[in-house]
Amino acid sequence: MVFEIICRSYTTPPEICVKEIKDLTGNSPLNKHPTKNEKSQENNNFISILLLTIGIIAAFLLFVLLIKCKIFTRTTIPNDISLNINSAVSRYFAFQDKNDQEKMIEVSA
Repeated sequence: MVFEIICRSYTTPPEICVKEIKDLTGNSPLNKHPTKNEKSQENNNFISILLLTIGIIAAFLLFVLLIKCKIFTRTTIPNDISLNINSAVSRYFAFQDKNDQEKMIEVSA
């Protein structure tokens, strides 16, 4: 047991520790530090969680932008359109009145 405790105190245990102390499955219980595959799996999990978080934040920001655009179009554009329509109708009536006056002048002449 003392030998096992001494071996566990190393960050990288010496070869004798790895040979002498094995659990029933054949794996060395001394490997406190994750192997390359375990580190790779942890990195993949971290990257997956990070990408998922970024995706959720991006979707939320896109949703907020969509709501803002919808509010903008409902308030600003109808006002602009109605002003343009009123202006066009006024010009049309002014043009129509001018043509009517010219026709009346032609008829009276």
